[in-house]
Amino acid sequence: MEGLNEKGQMMILFSLVVASIVVTLSVLYSQNLIAGIETSNTMFAYPKEIIRNLEEIKSYAASNQSIRNQIENIRYQIKIFCAEKGYVCSIEQENGKYYVKFVSKEVEYEGERK
Repeated sequence: MEGLNEKGQMMILFSLVVASIVVTLSVLYSQNLIAGIETSNTMFAYPKEIIRNLEEIKSYAASNQSIRNQIENIRYQIKIFCAEKGYVCSIEQENGKYYVKFVSKEVEYEGERK
């Protein structure tokens, strides 16, 4: 840089500063964009309605004796339904109390025992 005068050196220095700022901002923007896409995919894929339905079936089975007699058939149908969508879900019974188990790529849920 000895051959350049002072104005030329300042122009090169400021152009490097501006270029580094542009690169930094573009990297930050792309990271925010990727994070936003991942968040929206997770929110879209969260199966809250399926979990709510399973909880409703569980509470109905816990309170209704006629359903308890058919619970094995219901469990089988739930497992088939969830397997078609790529989930593992079931209504389990432990010490006379029912609870919901749900597992997918994004979510792992185990309901309270009632």
